[in-house]
This record gives sequence, C-alpha cells and structure tokens, in this order.
Amino acid sequence: MATHDDPSHTLRPYEKVLRKIEFTPLPTGEELETLLRVINIYHPGYPNLPPLLSLHGSDGGGVHYSVAYYACCIIAGNVWDDDEGRNGDTNVPYLSTSRDGPPIAVPSDDILREKEYYFYVSKDQGDRYPVVPSFDYWVFPDKMPKPWRSLKASRDNETPDPSDEERYSPGGSAHMDSCRVTKSELAVDYARLVPLSARSWFDRNRMRGYATYISCPDAQNSTCNVNPLKADMHHMFDASSLVLVPKPNPQAPGEHAMTVHVLRRAYVSDLGILDMTIRYHNLVCEPLKDAPIEYHFARFAWSLFTDTVLQLFNEEHDVSFGLLLDRDFETPGVRPNASGRSAVDRSGGFPKPRPRIPPPGQIEAEGYDSHTMLNGETFCLCGAGEKEEL
Repeated sequence: MATHDDPSHTLRPYEKVLRKIEFTPLPTGEELETLLRVINIYHPGYPNLPPLLSLHGSDGGGVHYSVAYYACCIIAGNVWDDDEGRNGDTNVPYLSTSRDGPPIAVPSDDILREKEYYFYVSKDQGDRYPVVPSFDYWVFPDKMPKPWRSLKASRDNETPDPSDEERYSPGGSAHMDSCRVTKSELAVDYARLVPLSARSWFDRNRMRGYATYISCPDAQNSTCNVNPLKADMHHMFDASSLVLVPKPNPQAPGEHAMTVHVLRRAYVSDLGILDMTIRYHNLVCEPLKDAPIEYHFARFAWSLFTDTVLQLFNEEHDVSFGLLLDRDFETPGVRPNASGRSAVDRSGGFPKPRPRIPPPGQIEAEGYDSHTMLNGETFCLCGAGEKEEL
C-alpha cells in the first residue's frame, strides 16, 4: 500500500484541491424580459376575467404549441382533435389571436409568441363552452392525444422481460434507478406520477387497469407510478413547475420524445425561474421503462389545475359561472365518470389553493342543481357523471 512517504503517491498541495463552482451567467436586459414572459390564453366568453390558462414563456419567451393546445383541450373536457387545430378547420378546437378571429397559422417552429390568445372548442360553439374546474372532476379519456399515443406505441413495440415483474413491487429494484432526466445517482427521489392525494380520482377512473403489470396489488404505491428524479427536480415536479410532455423528436421525424417543460414559475424568484429553465427545460428523459404512458398523461393534466396556470376562477368579480351537472355527459374521447365522495383537490400538492368547489359526492348528496350558488359563485363543471359502484 502506498504511503505519504512513498514516491509513487503524490499528495497535491491543499490549496489546489479547493474548487469553486463556475455559474453560467444569467441573461440581463431585453433578453431577461423575453425569458420572463407569460403567455395568456383566454376563454372567449370571459375576456375581461383572468385568463383560462397562463403559461410561462419557457421556449425563448414563447410556449410550445402542442403544450398550449393540449392544456386547453384538457381544461375544456378532453376536446382535442388529431388535427391539433393546425389546418384552419373551425369545426375542431383551435387558438386565435382575437375574439371571433380565425384560427392561427401555427409557426413553423411550433412556438407561440403572442402575449394573448383565445381558445375555441369550435366556431359553432363560439364562446359558450364548459371547463373543468378541478382535477377531481377531470375524466381520464378512452383515447389519449396523439403525442402520448405515439410514445405508447413505441413502448408497446418493445419486448418485455418477464423477469422484470418483480421490479413493480414497492421494494422492487426500479427504486435504484438514476434520475430519468439528469442520469445522476445522487439524492434521487421517487416522484409519484399520480399523487396519493388523488387516490379517489385514481380509483374512480380505474387507473389500476393501466399498470404495467396487472399483478401490482397497489399500483399507485408501486414503481408503476414512480419516476426517479433528483431531489430538486422532484420538488419542482410536485409544485407543477416542471412537467414531462411528449415533444417532436428532431432526430426521428414523426416520433416524439418525453421532454422536460417548465410550465410555471410557482412563486420562485425571477432568477430562480431562469435558472430552472436554463438547467432543465427541453431536456429529453431517459427511457421510461416502468410507468405507463397513461400515468404520465394524467400527471400532465394534474399539473394544470393550479391557481397560477388555471386562473379563470382566481379573482373576485361580479360574474357567476353556471354549475353544469350533465348526467349524460358524452364528448368524443371522454367516458362518463363515477362520482364518489372525495376531497376537493385542484393541485394535490403545494401551493394549496382554497377549496371553493364542492366535490362530486357532495354535489349529489346535497342536491345542487344548475342554478345553485356556491359561496356567492357558481362554477361550470364538465363531466360529473352518475354514481356507480366500483
């Protein structure tokens, strides 16, 4: 064994061992203002109220079109079309830069850069369409949007290893995976895709049926519902600052890759949101071997129901929203939802918004109807179906 006296062992002078982290200079001036922009998308029926959705301009001051489009479609009750509103068809959901305006021409780089947009379900429906006010009311669709289906098709084409089934127990070896984004093996947490706070939603929508291995006794508590992330990313993931979404893969035209997207600032400083964007935005995830794509789509939807993204209900105003209880709710891509009692949960994490909307079970038990006022306001609900035993 070499010793300090052994000439084969050279001890570097102590002062040369010390190091300082070299930070990348953050933007200033006009570039700073551009990167701090927010893109607001309004409900055309309420142009003078807070926006339907407010998205951080993490794509160089803009936001990726597919992120904005599918976020709007989810909030409007799963109304997307495979056309994605790209061909000027006013019979399908689309974005416009003005009320009653024509569909936008989607930029060639897919980045929306205007400060304000309006989302329409269709021209015929105009400005009268309902929205989903909380994740608890959102119904998981029978058919996911095209980008998520693309990822699922790629996954389904892989041949599973039967020996991997043991990985899906709570103590399975998948818990030893490195961070799926940074590949780091330091301070790795195991972020749940569908949070435990959404247990009632998970059960009502029969999400266990999508588990990678049907033998999972408790899919929400198994590695089927886990995505390993660095501790700081896990924190931002649970705050809905970061989301994982499919974006077109430039290395494989026609295919998609699961990608980190900075969705909102979540009460961090200007420098914090810039640091987060520079470090993590548009990083491609490592292969997601364990969690079903359906759980990733549910997580994206869950992330939208926060007061800094879905802002329409945020402020005090003189406008009342009708409480729509459609017992025969049917929209393309949506199945009726069972509506057992559960806690109101708009974010499921932090920051926790104040509960202003009765949970589905309370609506049935207390006999609300379409004209009921709730704490001085009424809310437009989309997809609260008849109760059924699960």
